[in-house]
Amino acid sequence: MDAVQDFYEKYGLLSSMATSPEDVEQWLVMAIGQTNQCCGTIDPVNVAATRELGIFYRKTGRLQEARAYLDRAAELSEQRYGADSLECLSAQMHAAAATREAGDVLAAVDQLERARSACRSACGEESILGAGILRELALAYRDAGEVGSAIACARKSADVASRVDERPDEVATTLVLLANLLTASGDAGSACEALDQALALESEGRKLSADVRADVLEARGTVLFQAQEYEGARAVFAEELMVLQGADGGDGRSPRPGLVCLYLAVCRDRLGEHDQALLSARQGYGLLESTLGATHPMTMQAGQTLLQLQRGSK
Repeated sequence: MDAVQDFYEKYGLLSSMATSPEDVEQWLVMAIGQTNQCCGTIDPVNVAATRELGIFYRKTGRLQEARAYLDRAAELSEQRYGADSLECLSAQMHAAAATREAGDVLAAVDQLERARSACRSACGEESILGAGILRELALAYRDAGEVGSAIACARKSADVASRVDERPDEVATTLVLLANLLTASGDAGSACEALDQALALESEGRKLSADVRADVLEARGTVLFQAQEYEGARAVFAEELMVLQGADGGDGRSPRPGLVCLYLAVCRDRLGEHDQALLSARQGYGLLESTLGATHPMTMQAGQTLLQLQRGSK
């Protein structure tokens, strides 16, 4: 078996079985084979492990370390595979994402545009990597306040990802990003079309994870709610609630179902379903209190909503 393939198989198994993030971090550091920060060599496994450790630090919010390891992974990949290699471009993409998340948005845009140009030359924009770079560019342009450029990149990313058969969750997530950008620009109709396209993936046999399906439904419900189409929003939020409760077994670990209950309560109140609105508000308050505590701002806001509905029903 190829050494890098073996590394990723073991890493996937460890990630699914690890009892703490520290276990994952320690294993990756050992895989690099070095104890000094970012000291990896151009051995293929060390290059891959350096990149994955950078991605791990990004996911866990340790952005300074993420940038250091991902920059080092890009450097090592360039030495091992070449500046236009997929390995190098992927590391650059993740490094730019960490740069954006650390607040250096303009630097991230510059990094990603250079990676996009190199990707065009290396494998063409019509690739999974090309779609990923475009998705990150959309986020960077969004954070830079350039909504038009962000929309163009998100639309192109979703189009490419759909045609190169990227994982459906990635396609749907990009379509949610596109819909949110379109909504912010005042184009609710196109936003709904993007979300309908995301939901249609499942009719094509491309099943979405429960979390991503809930994200799509939440975005769809929010667009309808803002357009004061409360009947449609009520149906979408009710479906989202069922998806969320099915995803975590209803064990109450996430505050998200409680927030959806509040949206449902407002929709039902606007539709004249006052008794059902009160039930949803009580459920939402109870879920938020159990997950966030009684003094959390979201729980207190839920209490105010419940109180307003109780007063209105008298």
